[in-house]
Amino acid sequence: MRRALAVLLCIASAACAQGPKVALTIGLLFPQKGGLVTGDLYTNSCNLALQHIAEGGGMRGNGQIVFATEDTLTNAAKASEVLTKLVDERGIKAAIGVSSGETLSLSGQAPSGAGPTAASLQTPLLCIGCTAPELDCVSLHLRAFGASGTDSAASCADPNAGNITRPGYVYRLSESSAAQGSALAAMALADAAEAGAPLVAAALAVASPFGVTLVDQVFKPAVLAANARFVRLATHAIGPASGEAQTAYEAAVRAAFDAAVADDPAFGAVNALVVGSFPDHEKLITQAYAASTKKPALYFPFTGYSSEVLAVSEQTLVGSKGVTYAVAAGPSPGTFVVDYAAFANVANQQVRNSLFVDAAYDAVMMLALAIYATGEEDPSAEDVKRKLDTLNDPNGVVIGYRQFFQARKAIDAGKTINYQGVSGALDFDSKNGVKSPLAPWIVALDGKAPMFRPL
Repeated sequence: MRRALAVLLCIASAACAQGPKVALTIGLLFPQKGGLVTGDLYTNSCNLALQHIAEGGGMRGNGQIVFATEDTLTNAAKASEVLTKLVDERGIKAAIGVSSGETLSLSGQAPSGAGPTAASLQTPLLCIGCTAPELDCVSLHLRAFGASGTDSAASCADPNAGNITRPGYVYRLSESSAAQGSALAAMALADAAEAGAPLVAAALAVASPFGVTLVDQVFKPAVLAANARFVRLATHAIGPASGEAQTAYEAAVRAAFDAAVADDPAFGAVNALVVGSFPDHEKLITQAYAASTKKPALYFPFTGYSSEVLAVSEQTLVGSKGVTYAVAAGPSPGTFVVDYAAFANVANQQVRNSLFVDAAYDAVMMLALAIYATGEEDPSAEDVKRKLDTLNDPNGVVIGYRQFFQARKAIDAGKTINYQGVSGALDFDSKNGVKSPLAPWIVALDGKAPMFRPL
């Protein structure tokens, strides 16, 4: 009798009638150990997106997005291993990654591929922090300097046309280091011209696809095309594998700095140094700069307006310049900062100084939209990839921050989507990359205190 009553109650209950949830699993390839640890930085963004998706009506039927997180150790071979594991064991619909080196391997672009790629696994991978020029149209950024890139004209010729199928499975959601290297070269050349002195440039870069290729593929050819002098590239490792290695790592960074700024036998003193490194390493580099007797003009990519960097060197960085990812125009990014800060229980400024948290949010929203647009409760990863290619239709309904409900209505009505993210306009080019806004800055004095001031 009790069992019969329970069955009747279950039939009457909406929750029971719906049956078990269908897991729409997205893999999160976020390094938790190694040289580029992200911790909960991006996971918070992903979970905030899930909350907004639920508020907007959620997925079809019993479908529910869940995350499967794997530690990539900032290692290409490990990234390939865990992506394969997620595909085979969890049947993921897509993955979100962050590291350039890992993603180059998973895209098949790395010379020494470490294993299966996203394409061979037929799984879309959205890279929120991937900045390697191999995934960008380098020649477009060099054209202004009269220099040539490594890309063929055909690979960069077709602009985004909306409803087309993209050639690869890897999507880059942040501006490439090609654009940053081009901007830094333009700054250094303009400053040298204003000073009336020949530019003698060197570089200090992290030994990764981001750091080295920013210099070799973009900054160096741009400088040489302008008849200036590029004398050397010195590199340092990504970082210590453990706390015990910290002292040796700091010494290695200082040695790399000294090598970069050493006088050139033919052209004399280096008067410009471009730093192709990650924000969390710039503290050590500015320590080396402050302690050095040689003070060439410094040019940084994406410092993120770090107060720690300024505190290290007091006033020695005044006049240094660089570029960072700018907040996209409009009210949504500001609202996102406030929402993220409240969700993660951190200060608003900490969110503004954290790179790619907005892109992590956009990655989840885009995948949710692609899954919903398939019209299936439990679509295949290949179906998700096909719909992902349609989300930036210039003639589609514009969908912005916290508008998942409006997106559902548009898709249900047979309309296409033009998703505009909090990280910028996510319009993929012919290499599956987006053009993010970049903001130039200079270190200036505010009274007696140094500060980052937008240019």
